[in-house]
Amino acid sequence: MDLFALALIFVILALLFVTVMVGHLLIKPLKTVVKVFNNGFYGLIVLLGGNYLGLFFGIKVPVNLATVAVTGVLGIPGFFLLLLFQVLLKG
Repeated sequence: MDLFALALIFVILALLFVTVMVGHLLIKPLKTVVKVFNNGFYGLIVLLGGNYLGLFFGIKVPVNLATVAVTGVLGIPGFFLLLLFQVLLKG
């Protein structure tokens, strides 16, 4: 094997390594973004379902970015926390 073929193999392997590393660096943040959007969507579903059930009791939690974020991060306990705040603030 001559020196040119050996250098070509080395360059191809180096490019493959760099491609894999860049791909890994791009996919990891993308997974985080998808996870945040999924949690926000689930938070919105919980808020809408909770507001529907709350109509029977006269309690409603406003749907906005902050309440969706709290419910998305904390889940069902976050919704109950918002519900508690709403009841306490209504007096």
